[in-house]
Parts: sequence; structure tokens; C-alpha cells
Amino acid sequence: MPRSGRSRAELAADSGSESSAGSESEAETEFEELTEDQQEFADYQQATLGMSDAIAAALRDQGLQVFDDLNDLTKSDMDQICKNCRKPGGGGNGVQLGQVQEKRLKMLLYFKRFLIKIQREFTVALATMANLTRAYALYEREKNHDEVEVADPIQFTKEEQAREVIESLENYFSLKYGTAKVPLSYVTRPNAEAPEGNADPGFGNYSSMIDEAIERSRHTGEDFADDNKMVWEVLRKSCHGGAGWAWIKKYKNSKNGRQALIDLKDHYMGRDHQSKIKAQAADIVKSAYYDGKARNFSFSKFASRLNGAFEDLENPGSEEHGEPKTETEKKRILFEAINDPRMEAPIAVLKAQPDQYRTFQSAVDFLSNFLADTSKGTGGRRNLSEVGRGGRGRGREGRGGRGRGGRGGRGDRGGRGKGGKQSAYDPDNPTKTYTSKEWRSMSASEQAKVRKAREEDRLSDKCKLAELSQKLEDQEKDTSTARVQAVGTQMTNKRTRIQE
Repeated sequence: MPRSGRSRAELAADSGSESSAGSESEAETEFEELTEDQQEFADYQQATLGMSDAIAAALRDQGLQVFDDLNDLTKSDMDQICKNCRKPGGGGNGVQLGQVQEKRLKMLLYFKRFLIKIQREFTVALATMANLTRAYALYEREKNHDEVEVADPIQFTKEEQAREVIESLENYFSLKYGTAKVPLSYVTRPNAEAPEGNADPGFGNYSSMIDEAIERSRHTGEDFADDNKMVWEVLRKSCHGGAGWAWIKKYKNSKNGRQALIDLKDHYMGRDHQSKIKAQAADIVKSAYYDGKARNFSFSKFASRLNGAFEDLENPGSEEHGEPKTETEKKRILFEAINDPRMEAPIAVLKAQPDQYRTFQSAVDFLSNFLADTSKGTGGRRNLSEVGRGGRGRGREGRGGRGRGGRGGRGDRGGRGKGGKQSAYDPDNPTKTYTSKEWRSMSASEQAKVRKAREEDRLSDKCKLAELSQKLEDQEKDTSTARVQAVGTQMTNKRTRIQE
């Protein structure tokens, strides 16, 4: 229901401006009749943004009367509106609009536009200062996204690279922002339509605001058209002249990057390909062998390839068709595949303390640290008998973790490293082995943390190994003594029978 606004004289008095006696007399009889939408906007400005009635009236004079008037405004537009409120021109009196109030208006502007981007209806209940602050922080990050360097996806030259290439592409799209100021993975997400009903967690209930933008940004309009073409150019650059090009070249005129990636994944990640990956992974697990004699493959390659096979069994392209192995099974397979006498003692440590070394990765890290200490200056005489993996790329050397390169996720772990690049530093597992490229992405302080954590691990593992070795030695001595005593007793008994 329409309500009466305050008189112009009262509004002018609130803003500290002065009026002549004649104009003030005229203003006293002049009242503004506000519509319900105008009053809602004015009340919100006062209650949430801390604006005075005078500022609300000045904004209305500038055409900013209801929430929907924000829809088509830019930051530059808001700058000019605030400037006009302070100095309206034509000799009129302005209002005292402070810097904090101006910033809050810009926060509201961005929040309103963000809701339009993610296809949500604006309500006063959503527009709390907390939500405005979160959204504006996202806006501040968006301004710098072009400065973040994202490595290009790998070239798709051989069919065997299919899985590695697709993961590299998806990682790139999750980090690279498009025209819509959202990571390009919004273009390549499985469903074109935004989640609705039970499939939609609701505003603010996604893991982050950027994840909500990825899941809900519209697949219409000029921004999407530009970003879809950008996805195509990335695919073309990766596949042209090599494997995969035959499956996407039909989109070279339409530049439909989204559909091109869907077709690429359907061909290389379909059910037949999943079965092939699982069969190859099972062969790797069955044939895995390490004796430490040859120079061709390091222990890290052996562990990386074995772990890659475990990942393929667990998720060959679709989790519903996976055959995951437990961490206990993975460790058992690891121990059985190792036939290096040097590693009998550390394996005994791992078997003796299963609760402390519960995962495959922790066991690999322990064994890697042991070999690093014992093989210094030996040239690293360790080997994994080579088993071709077929439809996968080679495992990444340097860790017993993922067997594939280029895999990442939204937001990737670690912070900014050198030169603004994404750092590969993992605070949850700093002792893992990094590739040369990952090591260079870290800052000096992060590299120092890794060295310190590794040294602490080595010292701890040395102590545990020394303690267990001593126990084994003591047991061996006790066993030898018992055997000697048993033999002595048998000989004494034999002599006694002879004498009898």
C-alpha cells in the first residue's frame, strides 16, 4: 500500500543542506507518495545499508527507485549516481553520501547481478550484509582472474592418452575464467539446465559461491556463446592433427565446444572403453613386480603405476562401474609385489604397525623415505617391470600417488605460488613427492615447509626402523640360543642312551 514520504524540507535538513525560507515553505506542503516497491527499497536502504531518508530520496531523483532499477547498471553507472547525489547540478543541494554507504550500494548492485547470473530471484531476505559481503569478495577475485596463469592442456597425439587428455582439459576448464567471469567448466557441466527442486541445495548451500555459479550460470546469451567458442578453441588446439580430432572436427564451423567435449568423452569414456581400462588395470595389478635390480624404473614409478591401476579399477570413467579395493588390499598387493631384500625390514615395520600406516599412500611414502636414505650415492638401483597400460598415459614420476598427470579439481589444492601461478603445495600431505614443475610453482616458504616435513618423517621412520631391527635381531639371537640349547640337550640324551 502506498505510503507518504517525508517532506523535502525534512529530507534536506537530514542531509545538512540549507534552503531559502520561500522554498522551504513550499516544500513543507510537498510530500512524496511512494509505491509499495519504492517503499520496500527505501526501507531496505535504511535498515540494511544504513542510508538516511535524504539519501534514499536523492537516489530516487537519480532514477534508482526500486530494486529492479539495479539490473542494468554497471559499476561506472553507480559511481556517477553517487557523484550526482552529492552534487546534483543546477544549483541544487546535495546529500552527504559517505564512502561506506557508496560501497554498500555497489555491493548490493553486484549481489543483484550475481543472482541474475545464477538464475535466482532476488528477495530482501537473501540480501543480508553477510551475503552481500561474500558476493563482493567474489567480485574482487574475478577482477584478477586474467592475471592467473593456467597451463594449457596437453596435446592429444596418441589414442593411449585419451583419459589423461580429458582430465587435463577438465582441469583447465575448472581454472580458466570466461567472458561470464565464471570458470569455463560451467559450459562443460553435464546438465545444461540449472538444478531445480530437490537437486538444488539452495542459495549459499553449495561448497562455494563460485561452485554455485558453475552449476547455475545460464547457457544462453552472448557471454555463453563467447565462452562456448572459447572451449572449442581449446579443444581444437589440443586435438587438431592428432588423436581425437576425427570425433570433434564436425564442430569446426559451429564452434560448439560444449557438444564437442561431450562427443569426445562419449567415445573415449564410454562403457567399452571403461571395460578396456579395467582389464588393463587388472593386468597391471596382477603383473606388478619390483626387485630393485634394474635401472629402467624407479620405485616411485612402480608405486605410481600401481596406484594408477587401483584408481582405474575404482573409477574407470564412471563410479557406478568401478571395482574399488580397500586400503588393506592395496597394501597387501604392494608388499607381495616387492621382492627387494633391502625392503624386508621396512615392510616388517609397516606390517607391525597397520593402524599407523593405514593407507597405500602412507606405506609408499614410508618406503620411499627409506630408499632415499639407503640409496644415496648408489644411482638408485630400483625397478618396476614394465607393463603397458594401454588406454592411459604414463604414470607421473615422483610420487606414489595418482598415476595420471594433469588431474585437478575446482579450486585445486594449494594457494598462489611463484608469479601468481597456482601452487602445488599440499598442506595436508606436504611430504609427498612433487614433479619439477610442481616444485617450481611453490614459494620459497612452501618449499622450506616440505623439506622440514620430509626431514621429520625421515628421522621418525629411522627411529622406528632401528627399533624394529633391534627387536628382530634380539629375536634372532634368542632363537639361535634356544636352538643351540636344544641341540646340546639332544646330544646329551644321545650319549646317555649309548652309555646305557
